[in-house]
Amino acid sequence: MSSGGYDRSELNYPIIMGIVVAIAVFFAAVFIVLPIVYQAGFDQNLLHLEKNMPTPQLDALRLKESEVLTRFEWKNKANQTVYVPIDVAMGTVVDDYRAR
Repeated sequence: MSSGGYDRSELNYPIIMGIVVAIAVFFAAVFIVLPIVYQAGFDQNLLHLEKNMPTPQLDALRLKESEVLTRFEWKNKANQTVYVPIDVAMGTVVDDYRAR
């Protein structure tokens, strides 16, 4: 009846197999199904982004803005106020700070 200190008749094989199957289903869902679902959602987002890509008019506007933001220009010549590109302004501030 008893071998090895326990009674083999108490093992419930259907419950053990149910647990093994549940673990297998869990891992299949996590490592197979979820990545497929995530990729499908990612593809939908990519399609949405492609539909909303900038138009040539928007590209032209951005080019014009870039040109305005990267050149020197008088704001008020009488007061000697100028527009300065941000990278030049930051460099001037850093140089002024280092000179102190």
